[in-house]
Amino acid sequence: MSSGEEYRLVWSRRSLETLERLPLPLRRRLHRAVGTLQDLPRINVRKIVGREEFRFRTGDFDVLFDIHEGTVQVLSIRRSGEDPRYY
Repeated sequence: MSSGEEYRLVWSRRSLETLERLPLPLRRRLHRAVGTLQDLPRINVRKIVGREEFRFRTGDFDVLFDIHEGTVQVLSIRRSGEDPRYY
């Protein structure tokens, strides 16, 4: 994909369940931040070592996602510093 093209954003059930458990102001902030993933590769993301997924940090949270054929799939949301085995 060219850098001017937008990616389609898809949320996993797990990521939506995590989002729903958070207070409304935080939920809104995370939702807006994750929306910026559609603008890849113009934002700062990191590939997770030893895995195929990527990580995007926003505030105190990490967003784990995958990129495949024009789609960004949000896999999970967790507080930064939590054990990555629980992604």
